[in-house]
Amino acid sequence: MGIYAANTEDENEVALRRSVEELAAAFPEILQLHGFYHEPGLPRASFDIVVDFSADANEVCARLRERLLEKYPNMTFDIILDSDISD
Repeated sequence: MGIYAANTEDENEVALRRSVEELAAAFPEILQLHGFYHEPGLPRASFDIVVDFSADANEVCARLRERLLEKYPNMTFDIILDSDISD
C-alpha cells in the first residue's frame, strides 16, 4: 500500500500533473503513474510508472520522456520505473 500527497490547491500544479497523467495514459504499456512531485517554480518533476512486464520498460520510459519534453522542453522529468509485484 502506498500513500501519496497531492497538491490540489495550486491550479498550475494540478494542470501539470493532469497533463503528465494524460500523456502517460496514451501508452497502453503504462499500467500506473503515481508519486508525482513538482516543486512550484522549479523546472523538475518526478514520478513513478508501472510498466507491463511484456513491454520493454526502459524503451517505454524513454518514449514517455520524449513526449513530455516535446510539451515541456524546459523541464527535467525524473521517471522512476516501479514494479507491479504482488503476493
